[in-house]
Amino acid sequence: MLRHLASEHPGDVRLCVFDPVGLGQSVGDVLNLAEYDPDLISGKVWSSAQDLDGRLAELAAHIELVIQKYLRTAYETIDDFNADAGEVAEPYRVLVLFDFPTSLSEESASRLKSILQNGPRCGVFTIMALEETANAQYGVGVSALTNATRRLALESGFQAEVDGYKLRYSFEPEVLPEANSVAQQVIEAIGREAATRTATAVSVDKTFGLFNAVATRGLRAELPAAATRTRFHDPSTWWQNDTVRGISAPIGQKGAREAAILTFDSGDHAGGLLVGRPGSGKTTLLHSYIAGLTTLYSPEELSLYLIDFKEGVEFKVYAEEGLPHARVVAVESDREFGLSVLESVQLEISRRGELLRGTGGRQASMQALRQATGQTMPRILLIFDEFQVLFARNDKLGLSAADLLESIIRQGRGFGVHVLLGSQSLAGMDALGSHVHQLLPVKILLPASEQDAHKVLGDTNNAGSYLATAGEGILNAAGGAIESNERFKGSILTEMDRVVRLQVMREKADTLGFMTRPMVFEGSKAAPLDTVSPASFREELAATGWAPLRIRAGRPMAVGQLGDLTLTRDAGANVLAIMRSTDTQIGGESSGALALGLVAISVASVATSSANIDIIDFLSNDDGLDAALEPFLETQRITLRRRRAFRDTLERYAAELSDRIERDDTRAGARVLFLVGIHRARELDADSGSLDADEDLAEMLTQVMRDGPEFGIHVWMWAESLSAVARRLTSDMMREIGWRIAGRMSGEDSDRLIGNRLASELRDNQLVLTNDDFGISTRVIAYQPPSRIWLTELANLTPHNNGDSHA
Repeated sequence: MLRHLASEHPGDVRLCVFDPVGLGQSVGDVLNLAEYDPDLISGKVWSSAQDLDGRLAELAAHIELVIQKYLRTAYETIDDFNADAGEVAEPYRVLVLFDFPTSLSEESASRLKSILQNGPRCGVFTIMALEETANAQYGVGVSALTNATRRLALESGFQAEVDGYKLRYSFEPEVLPEANSVAQQVIEAIGREAATRTATAVSVDKTFGLFNAVATRGLRAELPAAATRTRFHDPSTWWQNDTVRGISAPIGQKGAREAAILTFDSGDHAGGLLVGRPGSGKTTLLHSYIAGLTTLYSPEELSLYLIDFKEGVEFKVYAEEGLPHARVVAVESDREFGLSVLESVQLEISRRGELLRGTGGRQASMQALRQATGQTMPRILLIFDEFQVLFARNDKLGLSAADLLESIIRQGRGFGVHVLLGSQSLAGMDALGSHVHQLLPVKILLPASEQDAHKVLGDTNNAGSYLATAGEGILNAAGGAIESNERFKGSILTEMDRVVRLQVMREKADTLGFMTRPMVFEGSKAAPLDTVSPASFREELAATGWAPLRIRAGRPMAVGQLGDLTLTRDAGANVLAIMRSTDTQIGGESSGALALGLVAISVASVATSSANIDIIDFLSNDDGLDAALEPFLETQRITLRRRRAFRDTLERYAAELSDRIERDDTRAGARVLFLVGIHRARELDADSGSLDADEDLAEMLTQVMRDGPEFGIHVWMWAESLSAVARRLTSDMMREIGWRIAGRMSGEDSDRLIGNRLASELRDNQLVLTNDDFGISTRVIAYQPPSRIWLTELANLTPHNNGDSHA
């Protein structure tokens, strides 16, 4: 055994030892290999009859795989195959049986005979230590087995014929060195090297070359013809393929000269399931597949929805570099966002269904519609990594998501919509029926638990038992049928190459006019407003004309929704935002920055219109608000005053309102009064016994909030907490607030403010936007405070009509 281990590179020889009497003692220091890499000795030293049956069955299956998938008629032995295979070379296996034929059954003996006959050609060798006193079970022909081997009689010696002379030999065994000597040093050296050796990676470039060769030879009819001309590192050859018949890309290498190709189409390959335990190479495989697809197909032919539910940033690079094919990129996704993605995909299926019905039944599928009309209709691939998180709870959301997913899987194939679900395990999905993942005909299994392997491939398919190394996998495009197993080694695209490639792809897309960028959702991280063009921002918010006013509160957490509120000329069109600020400055970290970001984006939103904007800042003089809004102050687009100007400003608003009411002028220009830090406005103290309270001031504010919206006059307020608001605003004022924005707060406060506990479930940098009159309840990601450069550019695009200056 030592000489076998030392004759090849560490890790290229794997032992399988059966020791029914010694229970592992017979192998001495070899046992220590398991401490470095259990695969070096097949997990452990085996000892029971059931163990022997299982190991022999595995080896027999491995030999069958090598003969049928690797050698075929192209290679005589595994050595020939390995010479061409490179990174996917098969390790040698050595079966060691002590106390033979102890525990050997008739069925196991039949398997052993096959292993002895066919194993050497496939790199499987057998060493049997015959125990002559052991009785073989009935039906086991020991002589038939030993005659198929080279026998070495340790006690009686042996004879051999050399150059016509018969020579008799006696055997003098090599003395095994004592413990802590040479043998132990060899074992430790092999173990350390095998454990630390990085598995030879298969490059995406190589697998793409194998993919080109398959397309060129015409071995796969579903592959697009232009694939023969596509070169992975040549951008001029990208995007020449269409998705009329489906989408295909390589995910790794199988055998010595073939690519493992993952295909989705409108027939028997509608969707896929990818399972692999942590560290198995699941995410690496997804990156490689995405790289292949986006090389072959243009954004006009393929749309990707990339959703990752685990706490990681694996898909973040596609958002940062603006992958042209991506419609949505989500990192650390909320379950609500995942549900909204499914809802948006279902809506797209319905839209495409309407297109088909519009043909009067002449076309039965999107493929037929494209072929008949020439109209481009991109295929959609929804990639859900760690999808089990969405269905972990058997609640209303989980059940709704399960229904939508099943509907998309069943209906999507005919409309060019496909699903690839990835997970570390299929356990713990209470809301999703076990039949749903069985609807996905394409299975990709990486190293996983035995239970998950059987769930993926089926109870009778044991191919997953032989996957031990990260990146090894089984691709099965026939629902787990054993004869469709394709064993492969996944390809790798390094992170640096991935980033550079995406930058080149983004530049190519911009040049060709594919200007769209993905909608990005990143867990609890505030959204950067600076990534949005100020011109586009103004154009979006000003699209409604002079009324209603649109105010952006955040980036929506659901596909197809808006993070905007609209100030119509109706009762209740006022705004109250409540989020805690524990910092001395509104522009500080955490919730302080959250409040500043909300104030800044709200003011910027109104500034895109022709409305007049007045701001009263009740906070300290060094709160940072004037610095944050300086570009609008410099252009005199807004006025910003301290609390001492509150009465004068409110009196002007009340007088303007009275004049508009008298003239019944409901189309006069809009005015918005921002009250920042209303929780510090002691002048409005609802406690009539307060020395600072000014009842006339409170009555004026109540009148403006009650009657103002109908005549284009609105009030926007921010406060730190609901309890502080209760001290400053009367119940009459609260009734006039239709739009409410809540940060994270207690369940009780959430109930009082918005009528439910949704605000208590928010994560950092998340807000909930509600309006009971319109039936709106939308979760949004708050924006980071915009930069001065961004605000300056926006200010230069907005009308300068306020007239008043900073006081």
